[in-house]
Amino acid sequence: MNEIIGLLKQVGIFMVCAQTVLHFKPHQKYDKYFKLLIGIMVMVQLMSPVFTFLGGEEFALDVELPQEWTVNSLDIGSMLEAADGIVDKYAESEIKSRLNNIDNDMADTEKLIEEDGISIEDIAVDEIKVGEGMNGTERNEALQEKERTVD
Repeated sequence: MNEIIGLLKQVGIFMVCAQTVLHFKPHQKYDKYFKLLIGIMVMVQLMSPVFTFLGGEEFALDVELPQEWTVNSLDIGSMLEAADGIVDKYAESEIKSRLNNIDNDMADTEKLIEEDGISIEDIAVDEIKVGEGMNGTERNEALQEKERTVD
């Protein structure tokens, strides 16, 4: 009985993982291939007790990986630290680059304003009213009225 419960747990966890992969797959066109592969894998998992009963030995797909591919041979901690260092380095250089661009743009704007002889205090800004929108016709009429009063 415990073997059946264990098998059902294994299949259930596999199905949750399979549905997650299906949800995040790159393209819709691979949908039928993923479903076929998942269906075959579920069938193999469900048929493993039958194979064990008929064959007398446990059915398993044991594949031996080369030593360099095994998890024990990898130093995952140092790999994560190296990845964090690389991400931090690129993020820092990107932030510096963007700040330099903003600083250069501000300097260029200040030079243009100084060349025109305009100070920032001389620039008039109309009162901004939030929530009082105009449709296109009203806005055009207001702009034309404003241009007439300036001339």
